[in-house]
Amino acid sequence: MKKFSKVKYFGAVAAALLAVAPIAAPVVSQVASPAVVQAATTTDAQKVLSYFFKDSTTLPSGKEVTSFVGGEQAVTKPESLKTRAAGSNYLLGSLLTNSGYVPAEFANYYVQIVFSGYEGYSASQVGNDLAARGAGSYTATVYLYNANSSATNGYDTPALASKTVTLTVPAATATVSGVSSVSDATVANGSSVTPFTTYASIVGSTKFALSDGSTRAAVASDFGGYAGITKSTKDTTGTITNFNKPGTYYALFQLSGSISQDLNSSNVKSTASLRKDATGVWYVARKVVVGDYTESAATGTANVVNGQGTTIYSDPTTTTSTGKTLDYGTAWKVYGVVKNSAGTVLAYNLGGKQYVKASDVSSTAVSNQAGVFTVKYPSNPTWSIAVYNSDLKVQKLIPAGSTWTTFGVKTLKDGKSYYNVGGDQWVRTDYGYWNAK
Repeated sequence: MKKFSKVKYFGAVAAALLAVAPIAAPVVSQVASPAVVQAATTTDAQKVLSYFFKDSTTLPSGKEVTSFVGGEQAVTKPESLKTRAAGSNYLLGSLLTNSGYVPAEFANYYVQIVFSGYEGYSASQVGNDLAARGAGSYTATVYLYNANSSATNGYDTPALASKTVTLTVPAATATVSGVSSVSDATVANGSSVTPFTTYASIVGSTKFALSDGSTRAAVASDFGGYAGITKSTKDTTGTITNFNKPGTYYALFQLSGSISQDLNSSNVKSTASLRKDATGVWYVARKVVVGDYTESAATGTANVVNGQGTTIYSDPTTTTSTGKTLDYGTAWKVYGVVKNSAGTVLAYNLGGKQYVKASDVSSTAVSNQAGVFTVKYPSNPTWSIAVYNSDLKVQKLIPAGSTWTTFGVKTLKDGKSYYNVGGDQWVRTDYGYWNAK
C-alpha cells in the first residue's frame, strides 16, 4: 500500500479548515455546585408585610392585655417568624393572616413589634402599662429582619422593612351582677296565666344591674326558658296553671348560661325575684298579685268630687299611677266597674284601661264654686264637728270657729248636703256658715 505523507497547512487554508471542523474540547465531568441561600431583600420583606400582616387588630373578648401583649416575645426583641401562624392568643398571631399554615418565606425573617413610646421596654412592661391605661387605640411598628444563622443574634440589622399597625383595647364589658328591678303585675281573680308565660312578659318587666354600677333592660337572649308559676318565694320551678285564688304568685324564667355564670362569679345571693337552683342555674321571678276583685262592663258618668282632682291609674287596683289627673268637677263616661268579692265598688274604668278610685268620683254632679266654711254647730257653737269621707265614715274632728276652704257641694248617700274641704273630706253644710271666695 502507498503510504500517506504528513501534510502541513498554513495561513488562510488552515483557518478555513478550523472553521469547518473545529477541534473538540476535552469532555469534563460535571460536579453539582453547593446551593446558595439568597438573602431576603427589602422588596421581599415589604411584600410579606403587605400580604401576611393586618393593619390593625382588637384585643379578643375575654383576653387580658397583660397576657395578650405581655406574653408576646416579639414585643421584647426580634423573634424568628418561621413557625408563626394566625391565632388569637397573642398579639403577633392576631396580626397574621396565614391561618392554618406557615409560608416558606417566613423562614427568611425575624420579626419585632415596637409600641410607640415604649421603645426598649419588655413585653411584660408594655402589657402592664397598656392594661393600666385601659381602653383605647395603641400604635405599634412591625419590623422584619433578614434571618442569618451566621449573625450573632440570628438576624441581620438594620430591619429590611416596617409597617405601622394599631391595637384596639375595647372598654371592659360590664357583666350582670344582679337584678335591678322586676315590675310586679296585678290581675283579677280567675285571670289566665298565659300572658305571664311569654318571653315578652319577662323581658319587658326586667332590668339587670351591671358590674360597673349601671343598669340595662333585659333582652330575649338573656333567658333560657319559662319554668312555671309558683306561690313559693324560693322554688325555681312551678306547676300552677290558673289564678283561681287571690294571693301572690311568681312567674319563673330561667336565665341564660352566660348570665348564670356572671352571677355565680359575683357571689350574688338568692332573693324572691332572683333565685338559684342546686346546680347553679339562676331564675328571674316576676311577682303577680291576684287581687280580690272582678271587673265588669258598666255605663254611666263619673263626676270628680275629690277637691284635689283624681289620679288616673293603669291597673284596676289603682296602685300604679299613669301620672295623669282629672280636675275636680269634671265628668267622664264610665266603661267598666271594679268590685271586690263583697260587692263594694273599688274603681271605675274610664276606657282604655284608665282607672279612677270610686271614692274620688260620684254619679252625682257637684257644684264646684269655691268658698270658705266656718265651723259653728247650731245647737252648741263651741262644739267640734266631724269630717266624713264619701262613705260617711268619720275621719277626724275640727274645732268650732276654724275655717276651711271648700271646693264644692255634694249630696251624700244620707241625703244631706256636704261641703268638700279637700280630697275625700266632707262636712255638713248646716254645721257652720259659708262665704264665697
